[in-house]
Amino acid sequence: MQPGFTGKEHFILETRRLKNIIIVILLILNFFLLFLVLSRYYIRHQSEQELIHQTVTLLQNNQISVDPALLNADKHPLTYFNERNSEEERVFATRLLDTISTQRDNGGGTYLYANESGNATFRSNGAFTLNMYTPFLYAADYKDFIQDYCPKNYRFTQIAEENDCVVVKATAYIKEIPIYNASIDFVFKNHYLISADGFFVPASISNQSSDSGSLIEKCSAVIDWMDYCIKEGRISNTINAISSGYFLQSTTSVPLLLSPVYKIDTNTYSYYVNAANGHVYIA
Repeated sequence: MQPGFTGKEHFILETRRLKNIIIVILLILNFFLLFLVLSRYYIRHQSEQELIHQTVTLLQNNQISVDPALLNADKHPLTYFNERNSEEERVFATRLLDTISTQRDNGGGTYLYANESGNATFRSNGAFTLNMYTPFLYAADYKDFIQDYCPKNYRFTQIAEENDCVVVKATAYIKEIPIYNASIDFVFKNHYLISADGFFVPASISNQSSDSGSLIEKCSAVIDWMDYCIKEGRISNTINAISSGYFLQSTTSVPLLLSPVYKIDTNTYSYYVNAANGHVYIA
């Protein structure tokens, strides 16, 4: 015991010292853990940059140029096993036809909604067609039409003129990610809707896969694309953009399968690379 201290004071002093020692130990431990995390991040980052460098070099050896920034990794979208939603189909058909006087199951997963003005047909794989006998739906602004009449998961994509008609495309999204091949083309004549066709994807999400660890990275996708072009004799010498999205695929067991894909835009064509198996589709 130090001179001038009572037993109680000495106990309090030793307790404070012990607390300070524990705090210092915890701080050292936290700094060590932080250093460990930063080290792992740095190693992973260096590995990713080295992979990007190797990929760029390989592409250049095959006379293909790409901005290395396009190959930076991003978060993979999950695979979705969506299900048909007959109520959403009926609501969409009612918006376009105003009223439904005939609702019929034509078999094989095909449903028809109709009245004296036209009819709308929905199939199990998401295919959708609209035929207007007596056009009555007027669109003063085509972008506003998409917002007012399409399901909330569809967005205006583009507008084009074909002969004496205007074709307005709306693309489906899920979780803010586009489904590249799930779009609907609305055909207008003198601003009146005369027909539509494409794919209808419900806004409601049914099931999703939590396994994204097996999906390939952008670098692997680009190599798969390059191999495909060499094999098929397709020539592209510049990659302009790489984006992530979905591709609608229909199977017997899963009629609305949304598979993650990379969209590769080049100076000649656009391609889709399946992030699960590396299969390449031309857009």
